[in-house]
Amino acid sequence: MSYKNKLGYIHVFLAAVAEGVFGLFIQRIEGLEPVDIIGLNNVLRLLFLIPLVIYSRPPLLFDMKTMLVLVSRIIFAAGAASLLIYCYKILPIGDAAAIFNCNPLFTILLSRCFLRTRCHVFEILAVFCCLLGELLICTPTFIFQDQTNNTNSKTSSRNLGLVAALSSAVSESFALCLSQFISQLHFCVAPLYMTILIVLTWVIIVFHRGYVPNLWECSNNNIYLSIIAMLGVSSYLNLNLGLQVLQPGPVSVIFSAFIPISYLIQVFIVGDPGELKSYFGSTLVFLSIVMIGFKDFEDNCSLLVQSVCSCFVLPKKILPNHFLNRPDWKYSHVNEEM
Repeated sequence: MSYKNKLGYIHVFLAAVAEGVFGLFIQRIEGLEPVDIIGLNNVLRLLFLIPLVIYSRPPLLFDMKTMLVLVSRIIFAAGAASLLIYCYKILPIGDAAAIFNCNPLFTILLSRCFLRTRCHVFEILAVFCCLLGELLICTPTFIFQDQTNNTNSKTSSRNLGLVAALSSAVSESFALCLSQFISQLHFCVAPLYMTILIVLTWVIIVFHRGYVPNLWECSNNNIYLSIIAMLGVSSYLNLNLGLQVLQPGPVSVIFSAFIPISYLIQVFIVGDPGELKSYFGSTLVFLSIVMIGFKDFEDNCSLLVQSVCSCFVLPKKILPNHFLNRPDWKYSHVNEEM
């Protein structure tokens, strides 16, 4: 595995860790609507991103084709996040999470169709291993009928929620695939534009409803909002750094580690009761990441085998050429023939 690939794996896994811890502090915020949490969170993210952009001084305007791909990537990513929040309001949490986390499979298929990437056998096994692990962790009601999730779900809106969750997963996969066309851009450009888009959308919503959330009183909410903003910026930047090196398929599988990480945080830090099938599912997700890394390991082993074989083949080619180039050998060989 090359040094760049190792850094790519590390960046994506750090993004998954930040995303996993992100959910812990989201649950501790009280008295704010989800729309306000998203908006205020991205306002703080923008405050953290602006100094980085000023320090790095990356170009922010590009040719028409690059800007079109960049805007499309931002719209798909923002749409995926918005649809997922909508799904959590009308579907059981496990159902929405299980459907959304099918995006590694969609990402592999889209990469094969549009990017013409070759699907390795270990990638396919890793995707299905990851999906099985996520199903065991999320325990959706359409598979595990004997359990319930804590959310308000109406039967009439269930089909709409399923469509929204599926659309969210596909949008996230499109966003990951489009990142390959803008991998040469600075890693903070896409997060900056995406944060600005979400903040502008939230400002429009605030003007439409006519009131601003009250944050003047010092409370723990302000601390939690600052923490999740820093975690969100870390997740955005590390994910983009990983996408500059790795293919979208492996990135989607590695980033899925945030699901078992968030589950283990809930069990060992928050104190929620754990289940054996969820522990087994977490193991499967981490195993899928190992399978993705084993693909590069196998490629390196094959190169090593080829190098060793060439060491045995090379003397057979060198020795005949050496004797052919010797005049005395040629003369004696001609005399023998005569």
